[in-house]
Amino acid sequence: MDFTPIRILSLMKKEFSQRFFTEKIREKIKLEQLKELSKKIGIAMEEIIFVGDSENDIDVFKTTGKGIIVPGFDGKFNEELRKVSWKQASSLSKIHQFI
Repeated sequence: MDFTPIRILSLMKKEFSQRFFTEKIREKIKLEQLKELSKKIGIAMEEIIFVGDSENDIDVFKTTGKGIIVPGFDGKFNEELRKVSWKQASSLSKIHQFI
């Protein structure tokens, strides 16, 4: 069977709606990239503070335990992300108070 990235993406699109597919892929990529970065620089995931604004940040918030939620482009907080956030900042300029 052909398991090239293009083929895998094609198969996944048949299984999931476009919105679900896009959000879940981004979510997993964020988490995997952060894990890779933490290994590379020698910092445990639990030592990382992560800032996010949408549901595709949930896995990273859960893994680090230190997710700071900020409002999305609409000025509102994502309620699902808020449930797993460590801290809440009214804007990006306010996150310094938690670092």
